[in-house]
Amino acid sequence: MSSLCKVVVCSVCLAVLAAAPMASAQAKLEGAWKLSQWTTAGPGPNYKNPQPGFIIFTKNHYSIMLISGDKPRPELPDNPTIDPMTTPFSKVWANAGTYEIKDRLLITHPLASNIPRQPEYFAEFLIAFEGPTLSLTQLADGDGPMSHPMILKFVRAK
Repeated sequence: MSSLCKVVVCSVCLAVLAAAPMASAQAKLEGAWKLSQWTTAGPGPNYKNPQPGFIIFTKNHYSIMLISGDKPRPELPDNPTIDPMTTPFSKVWANAGTYEIKDRLLITHPLASNIPRQPEYFAEFLIAFEGPTLSLTQLADGDGPMSHPMILKFVRAK
């Protein structure tokens, strides 16, 4: 076997091995996940029994809908004004877009969101699979590093 062939074969093998963890994490990630816990490292919200929330991953896209809190949102009055309407909706976190995986990092790129953002906005999460649980620890977003990372835990939706 020529030296060039050996270099090509070694390069291909290294590329496949390097892509394997990413493909494995992506394959594990795909599907629907239900929020089971929402905590913050440091001061901030800690919900052991959070309101319903879901994140769905396909091969290239994600969609997330979460309600921060451990109590149901208040009912809207029959004829709401802008103030009563904004309070319940301020607890909703909803966006969808594309994502990428780099090593153990999930980087989301929202294309639609309930909070207007610049097109280059992103969120960066550390991914961990602990048995049947998916943990996402938010490390940074378009505003910079998180001083008190949010930790979201999910279980597969049935």
